[in-house]
Amino acid sequence: MPPQNKSDVALFIDWENIKWSLEDAEMSPNVSAIRDAAERYGRVVVAKAYADWTQRWHQEESSRLYRAGVEPVYVPTKASIRAQANQQEDFFIKGSVDVKMTADCIECAHAYPSVKTFVLVSGDADFVHVVNILRPYGKRVVAVGVSWSAATRLIQTVDEFLQYDRDVVPFSEGEAEPEPVARTEVQEDKLDDAFQTVVDIVQGSRFPGRALASYVKLELIKRRGEFDESQYGFNQFRVFLKEAEKRGYIRVITDELVDWVYLPESVPEGEAEPSKRPISDEEAMTKLVRFADKLEKTFDYVAFKFLVDRAMGAELFPKLSRSQVSALVNDAIEQRLFRRGTYVKMDPNTGEEQQIRTILLNRGHQQAQQALS
Repeated sequence: MPPQNKSDVALFIDWENIKWSLEDAEMSPNVSAIRDAAERYGRVVVAKAYADWTQRWHQEESSRLYRAGVEPVYVPTKASIRAQANQQEDFFIKGSVDVKMTADCIECAHAYPSVKTFVLVSGDADFVHVVNILRPYGKRVVAVGVSWSAATRLIQTVDEFLQYDRDVVPFSEGEAEPEPVARTEVQEDKLDDAFQTVVDIVQGSRFPGRALASYVKLELIKRRGEFDESQYGFNQFRVFLKEAEKRGYIRVITDELVDWVYLPESVPEGEAEPSKRPISDEEAMTKLVRFADKLEKTFDYVAFKFLVDRAMGAELFPKLSRSQVSALVNDAIEQRLFRRGTYVKMDPNTGEEQQIRTILLNRGHQQAQQALS
């Protein structure tokens, strides 16, 4: 549990670790939710994410991290050759994120004595030594990792471990929402008043009808003094916003790694009914097949989320929302236009083999052949 007496917090994200861990479940990191989790322990004064941003699979992510208030730190990868017993050479890519993060954590411990809590977003066992280095400085270390891939040694070493897929993003598919908290009539009045303030903030945003969730929280603190969602019975600001959404004040939409707060009348076309699936007409499928064909010829592999990301970025279906494009790809898989596959790559941090779930264009399918002819 977060300490009662909150202090300053430093947030360090091993971006490649959390990204690849979630890739297998066709999810992407929600930076808004990660910052929200870190802010449970106090004011975040340092927030950094580490990766080799020159790699093609990280295109555009650094600018999105900046938007979310996280500084992207460049850590180059290097190619290595490892000799095998059979005299064959094994080529792999090795990153040095753990080395750079360790150095930055030590520097932060000296430069910011007010920082008492370090939040490390990674499930990699390599970060056990970071925990052991910070302990003599009297620092509390919290790790955030994906439940199915976090190293047991790291979980046992840190002061607290948060499961990303349960504790950070509690509204993931198939997971029940937390039980509602009983509130007094006075608390309910204050809650509705706070929700109305959220609406006022979004209305005054520089983006028509929407605002970043992080901006909304900063404005709430500015307008209402010491705003804290826990005063209203919520353990996360995102849960607070979800309650406002449930009551019809706003809509919360995750896009480009961050949460956006929309006024109901400003929700993009197609997002008003997120469960509604698009019509899988022949023209849409033809465009999707041709687009996937180009991606497969350009990149080593294509994953579900990667295809959706690229289709949205290229505005392949300008009238469809992200959820509808995802549903369209699912329809294509159900119609066997795509086949599930696995791509084996070397983990950039450990050099170990990593299996990534992919989708492959079924070029023998009659509709695919017609689209590509």
